[in-house]
Amino acid sequence: MLMVIKKQTLALLFSLSLFFFTVLTVRAVPVLVHQPPTDAREGKSIAIQATVSDSASSIAQVKLYYRVSGTLGFREQILRGTGLTYAGSISGKLVRSAGVEYYLQARNQANEIVTSPPLNAAVAPHRIIVREVTIPPVVTLLSPEVNSVLGPEDVVLVIHMDAGKSEVDLSTLKVVFDEKDITAQVEKTTTMLSYVMPEKLAPGLHGLQVTVRNTEGMETKTATLSFEISETKKVTSWQAEAKKAEKESAFQLRGNIGAQLQYAGLSKVPAVSTYIYQPKGFLNRLNVNFMGQAGDLNLLGTAYITSEETPGQQPINRFRLDMVTPAIVLSLGDVYPTFTDFTLSNAFIRGGYFRWIMGDVDQGHSELLLTGGFNRMAIAGFTSADPDQERSGTFERWMGGFRWLSDFISGIGFSLNTSAAIDNSASLSEDQWGGTYPYWNAVGTGELHIKIPFTSSFFSKFYGEYGMSAYFEEGDEELFVNPTTLTAGDALRGGTRWEWGNYHSFVSCEYKQVGANFVTAGNPWMIGDSKGIDGDAQIYLLGSNLILMADVQVYDDNLNNQKDYDVYIETGNNTITVNATTSTTFISGMVSYRMQPYFSNLSIGYSLNNQKDKTTPVSIIDNRTTVLTLGAGSSIPLNADQIIMNLTYTRSGYTDMAESPLSGNISTSSFLGSAMYIRNLWSVSCGFGLNSSLTDESAIAAPSSYLMSYVGKDRQTIDYTLLNLRANVKLIPGFLDLGLSLENLGGQDDIDWVENNLFTVGISSRYYFSSTHSLSLTLSSIGYTDKKTDENSYEEFVATLNYALGF
Repeated sequence: MLMVIKKQTLALLFSLSLFFFTVLTVRAVPVLVHQPPTDAREGKSIAIQATVSDSASSIAQVKLYYRVSGTLGFREQILRGTGLTYAGSISGKLVRSAGVEYYLQARNQANEIVTSPPLNAAVAPHRIIVREVTIPPVVTLLSPEVNSVLGPEDVVLVIHMDAGKSEVDLSTLKVVFDEKDITAQVEKTTTMLSYVMPEKLAPGLHGLQVTVRNTEGMETKTATLSFEISETKKVTSWQAEAKKAEKESAFQLRGNIGAQLQYAGLSKVPAVSTYIYQPKGFLNRLNVNFMGQAGDLNLLGTAYITSEETPGQQPINRFRLDMVTPAIVLSLGDVYPTFTDFTLSNAFIRGGYFRWIMGDVDQGHSELLLTGGFNRMAIAGFTSADPDQERSGTFERWMGGFRWLSDFISGIGFSLNTSAAIDNSASLSEDQWGGTYPYWNAVGTGELHIKIPFTSSFFSKFYGEYGMSAYFEEGDEELFVNPTTLTAGDALRGGTRWEWGNYHSFVSCEYKQVGANFVTAGNPWMIGDSKGIDGDAQIYLLGSNLILMADVQVYDDNLNNQKDYDVYIETGNNTITVNATTSTTFISGMVSYRMQPYFSNLSIGYSLNNQKDKTTPVSIIDNRTTVLTLGAGSSIPLNADQIIMNLTYTRSGYTDMAESPLSGNISTSSFLGSAMYIRNLWSVSCGFGLNSSLTDESAIAAPSSYLMSYVGKDRQTIDYTLLNLRANVKLIPGFLDLGLSLENLGGQDDIDWVENNLFTVGISSRYYFSSTHSLSLTLSSIGYTDKKTDENSYEEFVATLNYALGF
């Protein structure tokens, strides 16, 4: 049965076909290998590192998306890296006891994207458990004040002890005053110590020293806390007090500046430009971060500027300024406001954000949030045989939002949320061929949440949200079957979450239902009726060393009467509207175990994603994707030296089981092993990786697919081998680092269509003028050989100069 689908669907299918055809005939998509950290400490930043490789196209960008667990919307960070290694960090300000969720996304110059986790990354991201920070007890001498001058009257010692999340172990307490142990005479509780001197103290200096541990064995031993006894009491002048207050309120500023100048020279321009490792010519980047403080006011700023910025894409240049006080937060620049699932949810906005907190956030309080700005999006250009007729364009989507949240008491309250989106694509002139997609959308929701604490480490949360939207779209009659659309819809969600234990074990369940005409500001394209259940669990066993994680999602999407689903049936010579219901089942799980002191992590993970339409006359959606991941990390101390090893293995499979499939079956497997030996003045590391991709086209029905058939063969296997070696040595200790790296990536398929090799050697040096002031230079030679199409082969020289300054 031959199906003819409307213009929009044809464009989508054609794009998918080109994608799969590229995979089948040229090379594999980018390979992203990442070993997630299993836990973190509250308030401490988390280092994130990934290895990204591509056999033929350079990596355009690697991004990190992260958020506090239990919140909506991700913050975004561009990872820095050269060659195959990319690194970044999650700010300690977001590393809270609730935990951290994140995922990685890599994109090459051919606009092919791979993520970690590989499936539904934004829905089922990596999760990091955050341990509450346990610190040694903090001991403070309240009376008399340290370095104070007292009269000869009787002196009373008052000492405060704060063990934070732990408790003070009074059996370890030792109090020494003027070299005499007075522990037995001190009145003590777990937080306060007091001692009344039995007689007047002699004039002169006197000293006190306190030693104590918390119940976890962490010890505090104070320096000598001294004060002075004088026959004539001295009083600090008001001028000195005024100078002290002025000094405390003075504005303090610190930050860093990083500048990069890069030049790439090519022996020749390859026939296919997407194979280039680095674009030819100069590339400039500037990164600035600063933080200022004056009393309760904190000023934070960041900017990233690059010559890679072009008009026809989302902005690469980023900048932001935050002014923060205990009650007010004002942000200008690039912001990612997060309201709820149904309003503004992780939508990039270049504009502003305002938050006003009324009351104590740990008690009953209210919050007002306002945001507004625009999001510039690219539109695919019109393709013409005449190059002079090629056009591309962009449009600006203006978005704004309002959120009012009120907690009656801590953990129990409600919020009202509204947002609106208006696109400006109609401003494109006709000769730009960018198309017009004008729409207007408004969304409003109400949200209720209740938190019931049973104990300090066991509580439950119940929440619910209901919303409505109005959506208007107007298009060119030549581009849209329905030139004018005005619709309304509603959506609801509700769920519960139970947490317990010191390591935040939890189980959560949520039900969500979205009406056919409900369109969020963050995702303004119409979707079908969607309803389903999300389940999530994370359980710590065996003293937090054994971790079990599971994620389950079961959804139905009703595409009844949605555009793009009118199907022409050739045998009956008629057109029908598809009343399809697509079911999606996603299941993932992971088991992780820490075997101290040597094995930092042993893990096994598995995920299954199945999607199928149940009522379409001819099944066009029926596919299954599976991913198996094995990982092991080890850290071996050798006196002052250390060995770090990591092994990961991933196997994934994609199967299209539809009656009229859109693609073939693809299975991939990858292995990456690395080892590093670290000494005080030098380190060496090596890595080895294998990647294999098998494509089976035997299930593809030629009449309903744009894919080209192989001649005489219906299977193709593409294998890639990765090898990298690195060495680093510190000369002029503390001032100069020298490094050497060698990387080789070669691949070949079994039907003689692909055989290529990417070889890179680099020398790097960094000189430290001071701990915050450095200059580095990297020289790299890259050789790409395409044995099947020599026109793609080239040699390249890349020089990169980096300057970093902290202030």
